[in-house]
Amino acid sequence: ALPLSPDDEGYLAAAKNNRELLRRVFGRTTTHSFFHVPYALRRSILTEIAERFPEETAATARSRFRCAEDFALVSSLHQHYAYLTGRAVPGSISYDFVDIGDRADHARLGRLLQNRDRTAFCIGESPDSGMADEEMALAIRSFLTAYFPVRSPYEA
Repeated sequence: ALPLSPDDEGYLAAAKNNRELLRRVFGRTTTHSFFHVPYALRRSILTEIAERFPEETAATARSRFRCAEDFALVSSLHQHYAYLTGRAVPGSISYDFVDIGDRADHARLGRLLQNRDRTAFCIGESPDSGMADEEMALAIRSFLTAYFPVRSPYEA
């Protein structure tokens, strides 16, 4: 496990901070990260985390943008904490990730649309993408319009 570095992106710094907090409190070291998928969260566990770690959660809540001192409360701390306190179990989900900034990944959108065999998918963009924003937006809009042809009642 690599130590926290000033060059770490916000999400990675937060994951490392989570790992160190859990190691300090439970004597266990986390060794994996989580996919960008939906997770069931328990309010009672989030409340317990906020009560047990008030300084860490308050500092994270005050951060307008991700910073090196933040914790990743809902994207991994909740899950690891719940597991280490006997209130969660590992699970699995049929999932795919598409880097919309990588033209080669655009074929995955077609497969997702054709097969519809994933419970969840995430469309993200790598920070060093060479594609124009308009091109990525068009690809996302085209895919989502085809995948979800009927608007939900919550959409404007």
